[in-house]
Amino acid sequence: MKLYPTIDGVSGISVAGYDTFQPLADGSFDVPDEVGDELLTFHVGGVKLYENEPERAARLEAEELERRRDPASLYDTVQSLVASRDASKDDAELEALRAERDALAAEKEALLADKAALEAEAAKVPAPSEPPADETTTGETSEVKPAEEPKPKAPRKAAAK
Repeated sequence: MKLYPTIDGVSGISVAGYDTFQPLADGSFDVPDEVGDELLTFHVGGVKLYENEPERAARLEAEELERRRDPASLYDTVQSLVASRDASKDDAELEALRAERDALAAEKEALLADKAALEAEAAKVPAPSEPPADETTTGETSEVKPAEEPKPKAPRKAAAK
């Protein structure tokens, strides 16, 4: 017979004439029927110390029905569902932002590579302040004259009619 303790902290059951019964993984005890029948009669303060599988199933079902009828419990359940939905929505939004960040980082790297290539190309071109070397000259540099400013034009006279 499988018995479930109704109180916490039961680490074993010792019965005269039997070995000590150790709890199973689910917290229940597998005991012989005659020991189980005797243990089912034990009560402390009007509360049974052990229950069998049908009693346990009925108790858990009654607790679940009572919990579902309680408005505060229902409200808490709805709140937890909303919070989990918001968390998953936040997770999806966060993933979208991370993807956007990664795309922008890749674009930045491409732009930096383009900038470096342009700077390398610009380094090959002589600076505009240096006159280009003229192969026909004897090595003397010619002086560059500043451009003259255009002279203001005289205002036109309107034709008389």
